Amino acid sequence: MATATCDDKWLVPENVKALTLEHHMAAYRLGFSGVFEPIDKVSSFKTSFRDGTLAPLRLFTERILPLIEADQEGDQFTLMALLRAYSPLVAKKNLENEVADMDSRLDPVRTAVKELIALFEGAADPTCGEVLDSVAQSGLFEVPDVLQPLVGAGLEDDDKADEQQSALRSFLGAKFSEIAKYKEYVEDRSAFGTHQGVKGLEFPRVMVMADDESARFKGAAAYEKLLGAKPKSKTDLKNEAEGKETAIERTRRLLYVTCTRAEESLALVVYSGDPTAIKKFLICKGWFTSDEISLFN
Repeated sequence: MATATCDDKWLVPENVKALTLEHHMAAYRLGFSGVFEPIDKVSSFKTSFRDGTLAPLRLFTERILPLIEADQEGDQFTLMALLRAYSPLVAKKNLENEVADMDSRLDPVRTAVKELIALFEGAADPTCGEVLDSVAQSGLFEVPDVLQPLVGAGLEDDDKADEQQSALRSFLGAKFSEIAKYKEYVEDRSAFGTHQGVKGLEFPRVMVMADDESARFKGAAAYEKLLGAKPKSKTDLKNEAEGKETAIERTRRLLYVTCTRAEESLALVVYSGDPTAIKKFLICKGWFTSDEISLFN
């Protein structure tokens, strides 16, 4: 794309908005499936998880992660501001003795932070469960009630656990580095978005990723049918005859929405078992010229 458009900004992922069919596809490509997969399956978690407001996750995204980042950047001002705002160890009621004794009363705070930071020494990447155990044992931050039973519990599933507890237990096995990637995604600071989620928005460079087989909700899109790689089903033909909407019509509208998000240049990436058929279709329709299409195995 950089060569075809004479635009080197295509070489930098952050300059390209990549649109996937579903959130799990973005999670896989961005590297936070360990966080996404178990939590997103729980219907009672789904909405707040996808907008970044789920309480168990906010312990990691709004307290622990910013503290780790502040320490790594040597930003002691931000680190202390986070502790004053969120840590029970720095609560006024715990520091009410005379000023002369203030320094010693901050010792537990320093120890708690030191123990947490030690988990990341030498570019180590602890699990979310290991980080939770450290925070809970030191009392550095308050642990949400729903996570309390999982402190020090290990990762083996409990047959008596409900759906939420099982999902959270699985999530705690994810590497902590996935938290930053998840946060970046839900705050719309990543290079990825979904086909439905960008309606009304525009970007200089857009990559539309059409991947029917990876979709969790089969029938949500039918790009291979729309682009000539697969024949219409009996249901498609029946709906057409009856004047009803077909999967192909829904997909055509979806393709229009995604492609019109591009202000300057557009790449359409189609995953298919018959790429030659798709190339032929696109050329016959006049949507692309032969030199604008590349086939990859």
